[in-house]
Amino acid sequence: MGRNTCLLLLSFIAYINATAQSAHLSFLSDVDVTLWLYYPMDNSYNTLVESERGDLKANEIFSYELDVKDFSFIKCQLAGITHFDLLLFPGDSIKVTYEENRFSFSGANATGMSYLTFDWSYTYLMDIDSLFGEYGKNKNSIEFIDQRVEEMKFREKVAVADLYKQGDITLEYAELLGLYVSIFFDRCLYLKYERFALSEKTSSQVRQDSVFIHNKVNEIFSRMPEYHSDLFKVPRYIYHIIDYLTYPTTNGDISIPEGYSADDFRIVLPYLHLPRETHPVIFGFSLLMELRFGFESLNREGLYAYLKNHFPDSEYVNVLTEKLQEIPEVLEGAEDIFFLEGEISSLEDLVHLPELAGKYLFIDLWASWCGPCQVEFSYKKQLSSLLSEYTHIESVYISIDDTRMEEAWKQKIASFHLSGYHLRSSQKLMEELEDLLYQGTPFTIPRYLLVDPQGKILNDDLPRPSDPTNLRKALDEWLEKK
Repeated sequence: MGRNTCLLLLSFIAYINATAQSAHLSFLSDVDVTLWLYYPMDNSYNTLVESERGDLKANEIFSYELDVKDFSFIKCQLAGITHFDLLLFPGDSIKVTYEENRFSFSGANATGMSYLTFDWSYTYLMDIDSLFGEYGKNKNSIEFIDQRVEEMKFREKVAVADLYKQGDITLEYAELLGLYVSIFFDRCLYLKYERFALSEKTSSQVRQDSVFIHNKVNEIFSRMPEYHSDLFKVPRYIYHIIDYLTYPTTNGDISIPEGYSADDFRIVLPYLHLPRETHPVIFGFSLLMELRFGFESLNREGLYAYLKNHFPDSEYVNVLTEKLQEIPEVLEGAEDIFFLEGEISSLEDLVHLPELAGKYLFIDLWASWCGPCQVEFSYKKQLSSLLSEYTHIESVYISIDDTRMEEAWKQKIASFHLSGYHLRSSQKLMEELEDLLYQGTPFTIPRYLLVDPQGKILNDDLPRPSDPTNLRKALDEWLEKK
């Protein structure tokens, strides 16, 4: 899709859907499951902040109404099962059914919904990984791989066009789906080429192909759709524009807002190249990502001050205000975070500590470098509320970080304000956990355990905090309600 075509498309959609109307969503599942919905924030695609939660009971319909102007991509997450996006237009009515481990859709553009969510993207990610893996093993040339990926992209554009020709989807749905396909493939390619470019000094193969690789990256960015505010409503676009703004060849003077310094923006300084109307989204998104994963790369105070002073009505600012208030200024100042001292070589040692004696333990195995672990920390409020329903239970976080990661471990605890008891696992405790839980299989985290007051493991693989419905069921088997 060319730059001008994209602008015409978005203007056309805005014209025919000039006013917001309700869209109706309903969900039906044959199992109990927790549903999270992520509505757009500041008129942009949202994948970080939950807007609605529903505890779906088996064979009961849950319905939602939301205002949609022009179009909206909505992220839906069925805890412990999967997540997917729905593309909605004003007045749409969509039903999602999960039955016998399969999804089906009915209502407006149902065939397109199925295509968007499950029919292609994961498969192509695997195929692209495989192709570039072959390049790394000198099995295929970079030109051959690039041609294959472009063929994949063209094939999917034809598939989208065919859905429209067959009457399965509307023209506006087809155009936006085609735009999403283009962004998907271009970002996949960019990430692969960037990784190779970074290995140029150590790989003779990459040095030999460096001109092709760098030219390809420039080509990817040259065909990016010309900026339009509605592009931020399309999944993956924000990552693609961030890649573009931070790519080494991006240059030009950056005008820093009066009263602020380069240090207030740090690594996100290039984002100031974008129109001011995008700043709440792109800076708010960056700051939320930092908080979610416990990074320490931004001047949180300076960037938040810029957003709050210039965009006080931003939905991102409202969320950031709440989340920044949750973080204690220093770890030592937190009254609900405790570090367990002494040599703890086993779960039996753990349950006999004075602080934990007579208690059931909800144990979270994690590490400071584990991204999925930190995603689950975003559900700590819900977890705390759930555990408070039971008697005689404490949260214990056991990190598998080694001694070199002591500071990073404590920084993550402070950043996420992880209320409860903490320890870094000793070698002997690690060996016991490996023997009890993994038995020669890879030591994967996060993992959640329920341990009784005698140190016996009652459940060695609890559902994650993001799946509270099934977690509650598992805890109900062993624990007493207050």
